[in-house]
Amino acid sequence: MTKRVWVVDYTGRLGNRLKLLTHLSAAAVEHGFEIANPAFWKYRAAFQAWRHNSLQFYPGNSIWPIPPRLERFFRGLICRLAQAAETLPRFRRQVGWLRCRDEEELDLSSAGFRHRLETGPRNLFLWGYNFHARTLVRKHRCRLLDLFRPRAQPSAPAGWTVALHIRRGDYREWADGQYFFPWESYRDWIRQAVSRWSEKSPRVLVFSDEPVPDFIAKDPGVEVCRGSPTEDLFRMAGSQIILGPPSSFSDWAAWYGGAGRLRIQKVGQELRFEDVAEVEAP
Repeated sequence: MTKRVWVVDYTGRLGNRLKLLTHLSAAAVEHGFEIANPAFWKYRAAFQAWRHNSLQFYPGNSIWPIPPRLERFFRGLICRLAQAAETLPRFRRQVGWLRCRDEEELDLSSAGFRHRLETGPRNLFLWGYNFHARTLVRKHRCRLLDLFRPRAQPSAPAGWTVALHIRRGDYREWADGQYFFPWESYRDWIRQAVSRWSEKSPRVLVFSDEPVPDFIAKDPGVEVCRGSPTEDLFRMAGSQIILGPPSSFSDWAAWYGGAGRLRIQKVGQELRFEDVAEVEAP
């Protein structure tokens, strides 16, 4: 009997949901279970393998081929049933729950998870964010890259490019504002990047969740990208270096594209060659 793992917790935005789905997919390739991901509905159309309705089971076909106009209703119904399942005797016998608190991590490659999968009910609901399978992401990288191909590949940036991810909006409060940096600091990092990699004659692609002020947008060699989240994600992935504060969005782009990742941790940080790292698992 093939087991099914359901993602029913709407955690974060594209970067967070992609990170979770990437690790879960690596575990699915290894252990042979199916995935249903109602929580990925908002972004699925941009990905070749996930473009069908959000109850489509990976890697097989959906047992419920839901028309698009009814998808929202059924997606909401499934998530509500998932939340109520433990209080309903009939559902308790057919589904299992696996929760991961924010301060914890749960390894999907562990013997404990495999045992839970093999001995539990056919359907397992995941709730939480910090599920990971880093060793399996590295092991199955080629399969995962194919699985997360975009339906429409954006044109590759011309020349040698540095992507700068400016994250401000929700970073005003996240981590007590530790990574909420002023625009002037981002301008300084742009100029540092142009100087550090001057032999490459770099272009700097700027991705921002807020309108970019003219004193940055009009700097020589700067191009402000204004695509959809998935368009920006794959365009960022085509760069050679990705700069920016800690972010699952930037980390996933660097992992997918094989770009060097340089995380900016504080105002006044100097960009150094030795701080550029490979992202082996987002």
